[in-house]
Amino acid sequence: MTLAGYGYNPFGGMYGQPTPQMMAQQAYAQQMQGMGQAMPQQAQPQVITRMVTSRDEATTAQIQFDANVINVFLNLGAGEVYIKRFNPNTGGAIFDDFLHPSKLQQMVQQQAKPAPEYATVEMVQALEAKVGELAEAVSAKRKRGATTDE
Repeated sequence: MTLAGYGYNPFGGMYGQPTPQMMAQQAYAQQMQGMGQAMPQQAQPQVITRMVTSRDEATTAQIQFDANVINVFLNLGAGEVYIKRFNPNTGGAIFDDFLHPSKLQQMVQQQAKPAPEYATVEMVQALEAKVGELAEAVSAKRKRGATTDE
């Protein structure tokens, strides 16, 4: 049995008890209030997660006009993650794409494939001649009434 089973919190303190860091923060806040100064508060970013089916759905999704909100769009079918944030400097949005490493490797391999070879005019004409010969042989065989291969 681990120590966690005995009420030990690996992050400090007992369960339900404040950690030393929390106690220090509370003491600092009380000291600052006693001096008549407010403790500066940092805005924690808020993360909003949504499921989407395509990149287009994520790019057209509406977001809040708040620089502290991060919108995360998950496209599990394609193995992609999109992040969209409001940019207060431009009034637009910042949009980032993230791909699964295996998908990125597939895209690189697809781009590295050589262009397919196409048949030349001579090759097509030779094929047409061969098909014509075979068609004449089949029609001649039908005229003779032969049912077995020669």
